[in-house]
Amino acid sequence: LAANSDNADAIALLGNFYAEGFGLTKDQKKAVELYKKSIDRGSNRGMVLYGNALIYGNGVAKEIELGHQLIKTAVKNNSPYGKYVLGIHYLAGSLPGDKKYAQGLLNYAEQHDFKEAGIALNSYNIINNLDPNTLHKSYLSLKPHEGKNDLADIAMAYYLIFHENPASLNKARSLVVEKAEKSDLMSLNLMIKISQASKDYQSMIKYMQEV
Repeated sequence: LAANSDNADAIALLGNFYAEGFGLTKDQKKAVELYKKSIDRGSNRGMVLYGNALIYGNGVAKEIELGHQLIKTAVKNNSPYGKYVLGIHYLAGSLPGDKKYAQGLLNYAEQHDFKEAGIALNSYNIINNLDPNTLHKSYLSLKPHEGKNDLADIAMAYYLIFHENPASLNKARSLVVEKAEKSDLMSLNLMIKISQASKDYQSMIKYMQEV
């Protein structure tokens, strides 16, 4: 139905369903056809999805620079989705780009109802900016999301380590120990820091061997 309508973004979304196999037989080439059709009708989302297909070589020959340029064009068109995707690429290092600019892109996307952008930005802050105030703000931003939020627990655990007292370290340990036992890399690194701060060197060596 969407592919026969004039709704360009719906055509792009249908292409994404084919790409991911959501309720349809997975077909990357069909997805690319629909992305191109949506672009012809003015869809920024289609431009971003086709750009990603080119970057990863999904259903089309890999052309990273062309894919990058398509996503940047969507960003110039003030597409929140385009800003979200480009911000993720720049922070992850999958495309060359300035990290501060990427954070600005994600902030814009979050303000335009892309909650995933806020979660991605908080994840980056947790990993790369271990400042107590930033961590506490990340925790407060992440915690309200429904259900158990592992990133919020990790942010709080990092925050607690800065207090360097036994009660705080025990609380930090309780927040991440289950995730560390499942070999979650961020949690394993946290357990190393907690063990180091509490001078539990045997545990520190144990977790270092698992990283």
